[in-house]
Amino acid sequence: MAKNYIKGASYNLYLNTGSQGSPTWALIKAVEDIDLATNPDDVNVPERGTDMGHLAGENDPAITFVLFEDSGDSNVETLIAAMVAKTMVEIAVARGAIATPSVKYWRQESLLLGVKLGAKRGDVAGYDVDAKRHANSDYAMTRNTAS
Repeated sequence: MAKNYIKGASYNLYLNTGSQGSPTWALIKAVEDIDLATNPDDVNVPERGTDMGHLAGENDPAITFVLFEDSGDSNVETLIAAMVAKTMVEIAVARGAIATPSVKYWRQESLLLGVKLGAKRGDVAGYDVDAKRHANSDYAMTRNTAS
């Protein structure tokens, strides 16, 4: 069987500047170290006479990334403003260009938690962002295929 491993550098972060029903995805270039996890609860099933069993419970999805401070990019400024104001934004993580048919991507209406700015001398300033599903969202994190 042929293998086709996907490098982490192939993944992109997007901001939805449209609506949930008609998304307009804007590529966020000022980003590194994108991580995505569904984080399901671990439900223990202690049966007598055998090892502990486990079931996947409710998800607590998160997308984490470092957002470089790029004052020349209005979409980066939108994300920083959403962090400060604690407003909902929809973001996506895509395996390639999100507008390309058959590209897989994850999307989530998110609350960008915490304002942790790293501004080390000699480095580009960046925010450590932890994007969790916003409580006012009507949608769970979903995996989709671009058409």
